[in-house]
Amino acid sequence: MDILKQINLAGAISSRGWRQLQRSARDSPAQADLRPQTPPQMAAPHFERGNDLFNEGLKKEAVKAFKTALDLAPYYAQAKNFLEIIKGEINR
Repeated sequence: MDILKQINLAGAISSRGWRQLQRSARDSPAQADLRPQTPPQMAAPHFERGNDLFNEGLKKEAVKAFKTALDLAPYYAQAKNFLEIIKGEINR
């Protein structure tokens, strides 16, 4: 499968997750604040947002989202991979 198709597929899947996260935070903000989060859990929304931005054609904004995810979870391999792919796309 072409790498861009994989990214678009991941973005389509993750955009649902991003919307679900937004809804759950809006519907029950008090519960969301009480749950302890690990670095990967804190990084996941930024990773998903990066996918959404890339799929919308906003590559530079996607890079920022992936960098934020990596700041929170430096060993987030999928975020590193997507970041490098998008940087390659920008430099073409």
